[in-house]
Amino acid sequence: MGLTGGHIFQGECLPPYMWADRLAARTPMRGIYLCGASTHPGGSVIGINGRNAAMAVLKDLGKI
Repeated sequence: MGLTGGHIFQGECLPPYMWADRLAARTPMRGIYLCGASTHPGGSVIGINGRNAAMAVLKDLGKI
């Protein structure tokens, strides 16, 4: 994939950079959500980042 100089998890997978210190799916900008490996809980939990973003969208739309 050409990850020269990049980081596959978009940040270190060490305790100081994990859990609550990761980015949230919901951003301060209305309608902008994040779902990459840099979001909570990190890049090693396959698929949960996208689910967290989808749940935030549904909650904001009043669907859940």
